[in-house]
Amino acid sequence: MTHTGAISVLGNTSGTNGGGGAGGSVWITAGTLTGNGSIRANGGWSNTGSGGGGRIAIHYGSLGGSYRAATIGSLASAYGGTGVVGAAGTVFLKSTTQTYGDLLIDNNNLTSSASTSFGSLPTVTASTGLTASTLTNAGAFANDINNALNQLVGLHLNPRVNLTTLAQNQNATLSLMDDSYFEITENTVDRLTIVSGSNMTAAPVGAVAGDGFRIVLDLDNFEIRGRANLSMPQGLIRVREGDLSSDDTTTFRLDGTVSAHAVDIGSTGVWTNTTNGVDTGVTRKCSSTSACP
Repeated sequence: MTHTGAISVLGNTSGTNGGGGAGGSVWITAGTLTGNGSIRANGGWSNTGSGGGGRIAIHYGSLGGSYRAATIGSLASAYGGTGVVGAAGTVFLKSTTQTYGDLLIDNNNLTSSASTSFGSLPTVTASTGLTASTLTNAGAFANDINNALNQLVGLHLNPRVNLTTLAQNQNATLSLMDDSYFEITENTVDRLTIVSGSNMTAAPVGAVAGDGFRIVLDLDNFEIRGRANLSMPQGLIRVREGDLSSDDTTTFRLDGTVSAHAVDIGSTGVWTNTTNGVDTGVTRKCSSTSACP
């Protein structure tokens, strides 16, 4: 795919007559994406409440022209609307060589009281029923959007985790890097179903009913910048390498706010909070697989 123009799915502006519209969605799948065209899914402006940014997903075999993963934010954006600033949307990249993909959340240096989220994560953190491919807890996955049907699809599940009791963790370690996670393919208000062929009850996981569980955002690279806010206080974030813009596998910089139960960074470098970087609500953070406090 050669893109030298503009793809725009911008939220409508409303001024003083109501909230701004949310940005739309763009999904591109290409063997090669090349060119220098822009992709915009920004929220609409309002002085009573601007729209949040939309969603951009790019699945590719290779990138050419002006497209590079490290600088994708210069061509693809999902900012919240200006005025009473909306929350940032997301830009997701996944090459055919990656397992998890890269995520950028950027709000263009605009401060917002709103946060980016991935649906309502369960506050209940122990299963009441477990099979090889399903985890249940009555009502644990309910929210007010479509009765929670499939809102967690694409995220991952850690079916055996307890960050305060080592013996109740996979591998009896605090590190999230050596745990087995399972992609969620379906959910109802009561049940999570994982990808076909997986087995949560078998070794080395060995999960049983009553074990602690958490929903996981599992990525190769992850970056929050431009004062964006990510809120998933009951969830886990596991990043295999680091951020995007540093263009290496040893740096993770935070230029916004992240709220999560725990964040593990697989790089051997240093987690750096920039001027706007705040890891509020992160119970535990780690920047090395060999030193996870």
